[in-house]
Amino acid sequence: MINFDDWIQSRQDARQWSEDEKACAEIAWKEAIKILKGEENAGTHTCSKCGAVCFNNGFCYCSIGVA
Repeated sequence: MINFDDWIQSRQDARQWSEDEKACAEIAWKEAIKILKGEENAGTHTCSKCGAVCFNNGFCYCSIGVA
């Protein structure tokens, strides 16, 4: 699975984020991973293409393509 730093580098808009915005995104990332690990059977998954934690019926609409 992709880590937070790799994910940040892959996002065009993240390059313009302030340090506070990056810190908030990292907190959200860590909480999403906790949810994913704790509720794997509750409709969450990790996109095999981009590593995003997805909650939308198993589909990730990432910039790499639909997983």
